[in-house]
Amino acid sequence: MESDSVGLEFQHVELDAAHDVLIYSFIVQKSVAHLDLSSCEYSLRMRSIFTEEGFRKTFIPREILYRLHLDLPRNTERRIRVVIPDADNQYETMSVSECVYNCGFAPLIENSIRNAEDKVEKLRRYFNIMKLLKLHEDVRTAVSLFDSIIQILYPDCTDSELIAEFALTFHFPFWIFDHENPKLVGYVLHHVRRMRHNVWRTHQRRIDLVNACMISGTTGNVRKLLEYGTVLPFEFPLYLLLPLPQDNILPHGVTSIPRRRFFLLLQYFWVFMTSTDNSWEALCFIWRSIPDPYLNYDEINFIFGLFTSINLQAIVDRYKNAVVEESESDYVVPRALKHLCRVTVRSILNRSYQLPDGIGQLEMPSSLVTYLKLES
Repeated sequence: MESDSVGLEFQHVELDAAHDVLIYSFIVQKSVAHLDLSSCEYSLRMRSIFTEEGFRKTFIPREILYRLHLDLPRNTERRIRVVIPDADNQYETMSVSECVYNCGFAPLIENSIRNAEDKVEKLRRYFNIMKLLKLHEDVRTAVSLFDSIIQILYPDCTDSELIAEFALTFHFPFWIFDHENPKLVGYVLHHVRRMRHNVWRTHQRRIDLVNACMISGTTGNVRKLLEYGTVLPFEFPLYLLLPLPQDNILPHGVTSIPRRRFFLLLQYFWVFMTSTDNSWEALCFIWRSIPDPYLNYDEINFIFGLFTSINLQAIVDRYKNAVVEESESDYVVPRALKHLCRVTVRSILNRSYQLPDGIGQLEMPSSLVTYLKLES
């Protein structure tokens, strides 16, 4: 006696539109379906399924089981009903993409806030709704929402608590290295600092904001980050993708140069290779904010000496022109006392969340105030 076998294939279907979700939902209430005539059962080749029993009769392999008058153990039946494939049989599954809801709700909220007379009050009302809808859990949606709404609020909104909570909830750190807008960065950081928050410490992921901006090309934000006391972490992973022989750049292989110096070398190498006006300016502000001695000829040769076609002296001169300050001689070890005092004062103010506004309260000459703000 020959036996007929039925092959079951697994297919994952992701629904990206609310229209498709309604059409292909296993159980749809008629009171909802008829509101959209384009998706009702009369416009489909197959009738919509409105009941659980209807779903069980039409869903493969349940249809086969009905035809063969077979039954299943209760556990297997439950798995079919919730559409979870098991090890023996693979059933078709359908999942609804988060963007179906995010892409629909986000523009409505944005437009409502934009058209409101009192935009701040409208955002305050919608903020909890956005969190209940979990719009902040999808990073792309959150960053897009933040970019749109923060431009609506700037510069009139002065509610530091609202701006700080909104920024930290809707992934302001990710927005920073994806959007180059120093004015908005300074605006948000001003209110975040007033609420005594540290952006890169309070975020669920520890992010190296300064070097993330350097890598992603939003180097115009670096100056504002440093002005407001963002600490420069010396993290290697961001720069380990540089086009250098791996044996020469892995941290554990470095013996003659300390890790911190090696990191600064990789950072300079990145700036030199990308070579934009904003990246050179960002590098200058980085060196104004750290106490480290300048890179010397031998250290620069450690990285750039791998490329015989590059004029090493030209690279050294380019670094000196961009970074070394006129008040300091070439490659001072350590840096000038005036600079070390600047780093110390800024560090003290930073720990008490008083950068950069606290500098103006020190009652110093304008030249020193400018110096402490990294402007000279």
